[in-house]
Amino acid sequence: MFRIDRKKISYPISYPLLAILIGLFSMIIVTIISCSNISDQSLPKPINSSEDSSPAKLNPKEVSRIEFIVADHSYIPLFSDKKKDKEIINQFIALYNEAVPKFAKEDFHSDTLRMNFTGTICLKLVNGQNIYFCADDGGYVYQDDVTQGYYLKDQELWKKIDDLMVKSLIPANGVTIKPESVIQLGERLYISIDYMPGNDANIEIYPSYINNMNPAVYSEKIKMDSIKIKTVPLVDGSMDYNFILTEQIGTTANGLPGKIYPGKWTLVVSEQYFKNLTIVK
Repeated sequence: MFRIDRKKISYPISYPLLAILIGLFSMIIVTIISCSNISDQSLPKPINSSEDSSPAKLNPKEVSRIEFIVADHSYIPLFSDKKKDKEIINQFIALYNEAVPKFAKEDFHSDTLRMNFTGTICLKLVNGQNIYFCADDGGYVYQDDVTQGYYLKDQELWKKIDDLMVKSLIPANGVTIKPESVIQLGERLYISIDYMPGNDANIEIYPSYINNMNPAVYSEKIKMDSIKIKTVPLVDGSMDYNFILTEQIGTTANGLPGKIYPGKWTLVVSEQYFKNLTIVK
């Protein structure tokens, strides 16, 4: 029989250290198993989804505004903080809630290109989510994925919604200025915005000759020669602002006072509106 001399056997890991490693390994296994058993019910769900994943009714307090999307046209949204708009928003929500039990889940069969032209009501929720209600195919509602929505199975109800949308469409003029083309130094310039997305409007002006420059130097020249006149806050996307056009106004990119002289200039509002002006003395 062989005898083992235990004194000559060496172990790479001591018994106490081995016990610790086994304990840590056990804890990791338990954690993995626990995480895999978390119920899907603990995950957040869209505000317009109920337990059966179908659209749920809305509370008027959940809607901050309603926007209208029709091709490339621009329309003034309805804002919940405006009394007159609030009344119309409540009508939309009442019709939407009436439609909820009449939504049917079907395979997506709409033409996405046609949907862009038929008109869509976008309910902007206070939590940042959007609900889109499209006029195509007798009414179609969806959230993030246009192919995962519900069709309205009530043509009479949809006609009420569509009629309300048409009645609520007010084309947005965007930016208007007065005088429109020729302004004299020392004269007051009026800028109005009936709707523009964003929180504020940056008003700048630069010499129009830059527009004819080589594209390679255009951007840098615009940056250095533009005169920043004012950043005006937008209230529900709109504003009214005026100022006297003086020879010294605003600031340049290097922080120096801007200097206006007679000639051709371009007025810019938030890089969305460009207007050529002739300034005379």
